[in-house]
Amino acid sequence: LVFLDKKHKVDVREESPENLYARVADFLHILGYKSNYDAEFQQGLVSGEKRVVHPVLHWLLTNLEGLKKKAYLANFLVSLEVPEDFLKDETMVQFWQQYKELQAQFKNTHATLEQQKVNS
Repeated sequence: LVFLDKKHKVDVREESPENLYARVADFLHILGYKSNYDAEFQQGLVSGEKRVVHPVLHWLLTNLEGLKKKAYLANFLVSLEVPEDFLKDETMVQFWQQYKELQAQFKNTHATLEQQKVNS
């Protein structure tokens, strides 16, 4: 996971099982890993059970190039969670709208760049 996103460079021995699962499962979900993410999956992932970890590793390694791009884009396109109470403030609403506009601008710029790469 560190290869795809440096924020996963943590010592898992120092991390609580709950935080480990939340961090890894959230990232796998963002990348598009198909799982039910139930208690059995959670326990298997946290304890390193082969029946859970091996399919995840296989999926990561066989899709690595595409996942690098997805992980990069996720840094910019996954929306922040903002509590509803914050969005009652007019200034916060303006910042939120600006944030969403910048995301859309990034998306368009990236798509244009990708198209230019294909055409050259």
